[in-house]
Amino acid sequence: MKRYIAAVMSGALLLLLAGCAAPEPVSLAAPAPDTHEEDAPFTAAPVPDEPAAAGPGETPGSKTALFERDYIRIELPVYDGWDYEIRDGDHPGIRFWKEGSRDRYAELLFYPMFGVCGTGLEEKDADFPAGREAKIGYYDGHPDWDFVCFCNAPGDYAATNCGLIGSRADEALAMLGQATLGCGGIGSKEAAAIAETAAAHDYYTHPLFDGETGRWTVKLWETGGSLPVVTVTLEADGTVVSRDYAE
Repeated sequence: MKRYIAAVMSGALLLLLAGCAAPEPVSLAAPAPDTHEEDAPFTAAPVPDEPAAAGPGETPGSKTALFERDYIRIELPVYDGWDYEIRDGDHPGIRFWKEGSRDRYAELLFYPMFGVCGTGLEEKDADFPAGREAKIGYYDGHPDWDFVCFCNAPGDYAATNCGLIGSRADEALAMLGQATLGCGGIGSKEAAAIAETAAAHDYYTHPLFDGETGRWTVKLWETGGSLPVVTVTLEADGTVVSRDYAE
């Protein structure tokens, strides 16, 4: 099957990542050597005798890419030898690539709802150093990752791989493991739990986070029902704003 990622809004067409069963963990060790012959060769920049000291919030050998808008925030370390640009629009965030290979890149973006095609998909749990919960998706048995979905973040943040292979894909994954996401507040699991308690129901959809208002919307269904019985709105810190019951 041709590999592809789709960011779509219709729940009927999505395999929501929260419902995937017990994936195999992935440990982010040091990137392996790139053995893919099809990857364009590149020359590493010379290493200075005395590297410049890292600035506030940076790690040695990297610079920090930052996107902020309303309640959306992405902070990503970008390693030496890589470059990036800020992306705005409906899916804002950061695109980054190995210097000299801008046509092969990864993107870490905010989505109203992130979804993928389930055909040929294998998911694994990420073992990121900071302990952030995430799932890594691979299509059709390929060795390089296709997407990373950050679970239980304050909003739907996900990364997609657009042509990175071998050691470059591994380096990009290592950077993603150090990303800081959101402006604080509760994640999707907490939003769902609070909504269940507030509405006295325990069936819900994937909670939706509004990056402009900083509010969660959680719609809850009865078992076997086709329409939500109540919609609960929460502030970013989990405060219940409203409960709207269906007539």
